[in-house]
Amino acid sequence: MARIMLVDARAELHQYIAKVLELAEHEVILVPSLSDALQDLINQVEENGAFLPDLLFVELGNFAIKEALEVHRKVRSIASTTTSEIPMVFIIRQDQVDMVEGDFSTARIEFLVEPTNIESLNEFLDNLRSILDRLIKSSVGVLKRKNTTLLANLKEEHLPSILQMLSLVNASGFATLTNPTTKQTGSMHIRYGEITHIILVDPTSRPKKRLEGTEALQTMVEWTEGVFSFGRANPEKMLAGSPMKWVVLRCVNPN
Repeated sequence: MARIMLVDARAELHQYIAKVLELAEHEVILVPSLSDALQDLINQVEENGAFLPDLLFVELGNFAIKEALEVHRKVRSIASTTTSEIPMVFIIRQDQVDMVEGDFSTARIEFLVEPTNIESLNEFLDNLRSILDRLIKSSVGVLKRKNTTLLANLKEEHLPSILQMLSLVNASGFATLTNPTTKQTGSMHIRYGEITHIILVDPTSRPKKRLEGTEALQTMVEWTEGVFSFGRANPEKMLAGSPMKWVVLRCVNPN
């Protein structure tokens, strides 16, 4: 869903946060040091910037405040040479909060406090979900524009992730899905982010097989190839229908 670069010299923290991000279907780029991260960003810009990360997590570690602010400035400078922005989030220790809070607030730099127990872990995960939620909404904000069409290759994007994005922006419209291998085709009505109607047709079966509702969706989410196309429509002119109940991992604060 999003490309997230994680800069952290400590493997154990790397692995934990990376797992959380991957479970939410984000692409995680693990980088062992800040110098490697900056060089990678520069290389990406020189190669047209198509694969720049959408978000950068950096462990503050033993950096002084002045050094952290300089790192933030360098990343913004690199991003300014393209049309992209690269939001940064520092991961800090509890004993560093008082030291960084004022300067980070002035520079509008976000930070997460490294968890040390179960209680602080819950707070860390809540804050992480909140950051990812804002990132998702920002990355799909274009869908809020009238008459926007979304095309996705299901070899590269998972259908649950696409549906999650449409749900987050309360999108309304009609979607079609085609699978070139199985020859199956599907259609969905999505109203205010909720699936209200779904059909899957298999023309190769005899007689022709037609699935609806949950059964159709369960088949579609297992596709590893195909094309998803979504076009916006006025929700007030669509049949209301009954929203389907479906489960997908959401990167939002449950509270």
